[in-house]
Amino acid sequence: MKQLVFRICGFLLFAVILIAAIVTSLGQNGGSYSDMAEMLEGEPSVRSGAVYYNRLTKKQQYIYDAVVKAAESLEYTTEQIPFVAEMPDITAASNAILNDLPEYFYIDADGFSLGEYKYTEIISEEETKEVSGESIIDEKYTCLMIPYTETMEELKLKKTRLSAAISKSQSLVSELENDLDKQTALHDYIISICEKSQSGANCSNVYGALVEGEANSEGYHKAFKLILNRAGIISHLVYGEVGGARSVWCTALINDKYYNTDVYEDDLDKQFDDESFRGAVTHAYMNLSDEAISATHKNKSDELPKCTDGETYYTANKLVCANQGMTEKLISEKLSDLIKYKRRTIELYCTYDVTESDVETYVFRQFEMLYPDYTCECKMIKPKASFDAYTIIINYLPKTAENAN
Repeated sequence: MKQLVFRICGFLLFAVILIAAIVTSLGQNGGSYSDMAEMLEGEPSVRSGAVYYNRLTKKQQYIYDAVVKAAESLEYTTEQIPFVAEMPDITAASNAILNDLPEYFYIDADGFSLGEYKYTEIISEEETKEVSGESIIDEKYTCLMIPYTETMEELKLKKTRLSAAISKSQSLVSELENDLDKQTALHDYIISICEKSQSGANCSNVYGALVEGEANSEGYHKAFKLILNRAGIISHLVYGEVGGARSVWCTALINDKYYNTDVYEDDLDKQFDDESFRGAVTHAYMNLSDEAISATHKNKSDELPKCTDGETYYTANKLVCANQGMTEKLISEKLSDLIKYKRRTIELYCTYDVTESDVETYVFRQFEMLYPDYTCECKMIKPKASFDAYTIIINYLPKTAENAN
C-alpha cells in the first residue's frame, strides 16, 4: 500500500513539474503557437501618433513591435515571431520604426536578413559568447537578428548622449503650457544647435542633429519630431520635394489642428558669410496650411494628416501688418525692449504692397528715435518670394565720441 502511495505521489510530482515547465515555456514565448497566431487575425491596429505604423499590415505591425522591444534594451535578436516573416514585410516594418520612432536611429533598416545568424554576445569585460541560430524555426517562427549600425559599446554611449540632448531640449519647455509656445521653443532650439550639412554618417538622423550639430533636412525633422513628441505634441515626418529636390518636413498637431513646419528652411545660417549675422531664425515656414506651403513644397502624401487651418506663426503672434502705420507701430514695439533683453531679431508679415527697402527705412527711423545713443545695422531677409514675411536682424553698438561726430 505504501509503495502504491509513493508511486502516486511521485507521478503527481512529475506531472506538476511537467506542467510548470510547459507553462514557463509558453510564457517565455508569449503563449502557444495558435494563441500567438490568433493575434494576427482581424484588421491592423491603429495607434495614436504613429502614422507609419498605421499603414502596416497586421504581420508588419507584429514585426515592428518585436524589433522595437529588442532594440529598446539593445538585445541582439527579437523574441520568436509566430509566423515565417518575409523580407518586404521586415523592410516595411523597420522603415516605419525609423519614421515613427526616430530615437531608434541605430537600427539599420536595410541590414535585416533571413537565414543563419551569428553574433558575439558580451557577457563581461573578460567573457564573450559566440551565438548562432536560424531565423526561420520549425517553419513556423521567425527570430530576427537586429542589424545595429554600431558596436554595442558605441551604441550605449550614443544612447546616453542622445538622452542628455533630449533632456536639455525638454528643460526649455517644462514650464510652458501652450502647444504653440512649446513648438516655437523647440523649433528655435534645433536651429540654434544645428548646422545644415549633406555629409557625415549621421546627417540623416537624430544623433547628427541633436548631438553632433550637423544634419540635412531629414535629420533636422527627425530631431524636431522626437523632441516635439517628448513634449507631448504629436507630429509626423513628411517626405516630398522642395525646389525639385527630395526633402523632409513635419506636420504637428498644435492646439488640436495640424500644420506644416519646415525647420530646415527656417534656419538661415547658410545665407550669410558674415559671422555677425549667424544664428538667424525665421518662422516663415512654421505652421502653414497645405495650400500655403504648396507654393514651395510638393508631393506630400495623401495619407498624412491634412493641414487646412489658415492661422500661422505670424497671425497667432499678432505680427501681421496691413499698412505702413501698423508696420512702424509694430517695429517700434519690438524695438522698445531690444537692447534691454539683448535681442536682435524682429519678424513681421505684411499684407500690403511694400518693399524690403521700405521696411528697412522704418526700422532705422524707429531705432533712431528710441536709441539716439546707439548705431545700428540691419539685414533684411525675405525667406521666400511667395511669402510676405520679413525677418530683420539688427546689430547695434553704443555711439562713441568719435563716431558721434
